[in-house]
Amino acid sequence: MLKIESEFTPKGDQPTAIKQLVEGLEDGYRFQTLLGATGTGKSVAWDEPVTVHLGADQYFRGSIGQLIDSALGLEQQTDEHLELPPPGAWRVLAWNSEDGTTDWQPITALSRHCSPTSMYKLGTKCGRTVTVTGDHSVWVLRAGQLHLLPGNQVQQGDAMPVPRSIPEPKQPLEYLNLLEILNEKSNLSVDVRVGRAREGFAQTISENYPNTYAKNDAMQNNLRGHGVNLKTATALLTREIMPLEELQIRGKRHGLNARLNLSIELGFVFGQYIAEGHAAERYSLISVRDPEVQQELEKSLQTLEIPFFRRQDGDFVIGARVWRDVLHELMGGLAGSKRLPSIWAGMSNTVLASLLRGYFEGDGGMDRGAVSAVTQSV
Repeated sequence: MLKIESEFTPKGDQPTAIKQLVEGLEDGYRFQTLLGATGTGKSVAWDEPVTVHLGADQYFRGSIGQLIDSALGLEQQTDEHLELPPPGAWRVLAWNSEDGTTDWQPITALSRHCSPTSMYKLGTKCGRTVTVTGDHSVWVLRAGQLHLLPGNQVQQGDAMPVPRSIPEPKQPLEYLNLLEILNEKSNLSVDVRVGRAREGFAQTISENYPNTYAKNDAMQNNLRGHGVNLKTATALLTREIMPLEELQIRGKRHGLNARLNLSIELGFVFGQYIAEGHAAERYSLISVRDPEVQQELEKSLQTLEIPFFRRQDGDFVIGARVWRDVLHELMGGLAGSKRLPSIWAGMSNTVLASLLRGYFEGDGGMDRGAVSAVTQSV
């Protein structure tokens, strides 16, 4: 009889698998298949940022832990190991070791498990880092040869693959749904009066506003309080009572269509905001000193019909609360928290190039023959 001795202790679902294999042998099974759990123990840290295509026009940019928890549920966090398929056709950028290309590939499983005692932070000379478990597979180039190694075997001097380019989506995003981006901002309302006579409108309104008489009176007579909250507007959109382009998001003085078309001008404003902007409590501001950049930014703001005024020092102040909230939700408010919008990977190359140009016009420069950028002022 064959007897296997090992110094390793079974973990996770391994004891159950071993028990089932033994039972199969005792029952006389000649053939058994053990399906290895994808990613068991081979993981990255909870706070590692990832970009994931969630399907259609939905993209996620944030910590992998936040994404996994949203899919698997917080109530199951006590499980030592949990693995489930993604809730939709999720895809992630993946590198092909055979031809060196990068492309969007389907995610087949989501895995979460307890953190091990030790993890390994891998860093490159250009400043990129990733924290992985010791048995996480990592491709490295060593002595001119590609090797697939556990994270705890990567050595100083190894080179890790980094994509030179990211493929443009086959169907780039054409617009942003501001109802999703702004979520349920209590300080904003949505003008939906154009849909009052449609079937299902009154029922949807009554579900969120019990005093339907007062709400209908305000809508009919253009009184204060005629708008609805973003939750109600989203219900009207989801039930196909009103299309997105008919919904007007309103602040106290200024409004914005809920369908925000992506354009070269908008990309440039986004880039300038990431580089030189910040969001105060009631307004956003972009500080620009270069006359040529000031001229282009002013032209872009005017084309987009974004309300603004100029300070004596040249700063652009965007006083419209709805625009302030859009910029803040998409890209953060202060230097330490600003970021690319989560939908950057879904943009066309034209719009993304305009965003990056706006960013480098503000924070970029040439440093010893290389293009560089300051990501945070100190």
